Amino acid sequence: MYIPFLSIKKYVIMFSGDSMNRVLVCEKFWARFKGLMFESDNNTVLIFPRCNSIHTFFMRKPIDVYMVSMKKEILYFYPSVKRNKIILPKKEVFFTIEGPVGFDIDYIIDNYI
Repeated sequence: MYIPFLSIKKYVIMFSGDSMNRVLVCEKFWARFKGLMFESDNNTVLIFPRCNSIHTFFMRKPIDVYMVSMKKEILYFYPSVKRNKIILPKKEVFFTIEGPVGFDIDYIIDNYI
């Protein structure tokens, strides 16, 4: 499904074990603004380039958050972040990746960053 005003760069399907996830690269304002807010299904992985902080307001389920450098190194990992939390800006972070608890970060980094 292509949503032009959200300006999502990629829409792909990733299989991790028995689960299926969508991977979306959010580059434009509206895509970044919406993120996973109000999403009831927790099978989407979002990649935010040029992003070093997030919030989980209006989230329905906990998420895993990874903060990755330009060199594809995982700098910070926040497991099972619950709703209404803020992760403050971190130095040297270029990508923020959020998705369902337990998603395969190595696959994401190897294939989409």
